[in-house]
Amino acid sequence: MAGSIEYAVEHLHVPLVVILGHSGCGAVKAAIDLVDGRSEVTGNVDTVARAIEATVRATPPDPDATRFLSACVRNQTTQVAQELTRRSGISTRTVTAVYDLRTGRVMVH
Repeated sequence: MAGSIEYAVEHLHVPLVVILGHSGCGAVKAAIDLVDGRSEVTGNVDTVARAIEATVRATPPDPDATRFLSACVRNQTTQVAQELTRRSGISTRTVTAVYDLRTGRVMVH
């Protein structure tokens, strides 16, 4: 995936990359459950959850599970954007946002 973004920026001169998370993300939920010891994941879900695990651990705790999930989703989009810039060295504007599946709204942060 990063290769496609690098190609688009370098060869197609794409001026903006949007890292878009979404509300209620199952992968982030799986990572939260993994960190909390509430479940074990296997296969490809394990790979994705483990990739998100550091973000969950770095997100300040919140007793409200819905708010905590939302914070983790926001933080994960930021983490992905930072890693993309760091690893790929892309030099275009990058924006992070979260799509709310219930309302259809996109919140840029």
